[in-house]
Amino acid sequence: MEPFAETSTAAEQWGWLAAADMQAVLHQHQHSWTFSHYSKHYHGAQAFTFELGRVAPFGHNDMASLQPMRTLLTALSEGHTPPNQPTTQMQFFQVQHELMRHSEEFTLCFAEDTANFSCFEPGTLLAQDAKAGEFRVGDTPFMWCFPMPR
Repeated sequence: MEPFAETSTAAEQWGWLAAADMQAVLHQHQHSWTFSHYSKHYHGAQAFTFELGRVAPFGHNDMASLQPMRTLLTALSEGHTPPNQPTTQMQFFQVQHELMRHSEEFTLCFAEDTANFSCFEPGTLLAQDAKAGEFRVGDTPFMWCFPMPR
């Protein structure tokens, strides 16, 4: 996730992330409570929040799939220029909405194991909340990521 800030991300960063096998980038649409937002907004740092795969118990993650990211981080930490690759493999998305729980009576209206970036058609009911009401997809298809109903 690229945090929201007035400063832009340096073009070389995208090439480095492509070489680190990043597949998608979400451009945040507003301020958030992440360290990457704080670093970029208040200090002008090149900052990101990474989702690096499936959650597994400690020590059971597939580290082989993270090798390209390790190469990037190793190069940066040693003061070397990381590998660079065209960004044609990456998909870029702009965050439009964040669904937030406003009450204990909050329900996602699709399976919790729905894959990130699944597409929902206009009119689809995505969530219900006793306080905030229903959230339905508007006039254009909606792609969903990072459902955390609890």
